[in-house]
Amino acid sequence: DRTPVDPAFEELVSWRSHMARVSGVDPRLICPDEILHRLAQRRPNSVQELEEIEGLGSPLISRTGPAIIAAIESGLNRRHDAD
Repeated sequence: DRTPVDPAFEELVSWRSHMARVSGVDPRLICPDEILHRLAQRRPNSVQELEEIEGLGSPLISRTGPAIIAAIESGLNRRHDAD
C-alpha cells in the first residue's frame, strides 16, 4: 500500500528543490521537511498567515512568501483537478 501524498506538500518540495538548485545549497537549508509539512497542513494564503508558521523566518518569507503561497495553491488545484 502506498501512503497518499498531499499535493500541496509535493509542490512545496518541488519549489524547495528549485530554490536549492538556483542557490547551490542543500534543499533542507532552504526549508526543512518539518516546516514544509506545517505549511501543507496549515495552507496559509497570505504573507500574514505565513508569519504565523512556527520556524518560518522573516527573511525567507520576505524573499519567497508569494512563491510559497503559489506552490500551496498549485498543489490544492491539483488535488481538486484529480477529484
